[in-house]
Amino acid sequence: MLKAIKKAKRLGVEVCGFVFCTHILTQEMKKSRRNHKEEYPNVVLSSHILRSVDEWDRLSTAMIAGSVKPVVARFIENLDEELKSNRFKGTSLFTTCIGGVASLNYV
Repeated sequence: MLKAIKKAKRLGVEVCGFVFCTHILTQEMKKSRRNHKEEYPNVVLSSHILRSVDEWDRLSTAMIAGSVKPVVARFIENLDEELKSNRFKGTSLFTTCIGGVASLNYV
């Protein structure tokens, strides 16, 4: 997987998506997730997005997440720059799909 990620990065691919046939995270999958985050943060893993037994649910959710991720990332970067240029001193938080909140660094 790391080899494919490096190639995608070299080719200028904005987001890579990987779909595993299982929703159970093995030690190898956890290790690969750590490795890919260091190498290329714009990777979507189906098992990380949705831990469902049904492959189609994980595949379609990962595809949608991969297509939305760069758009949302650019929006957040632009928003952050705009807030800083207007001397915003507060903390920006975003509501997550599971009901929590996330900071600009996490999103």
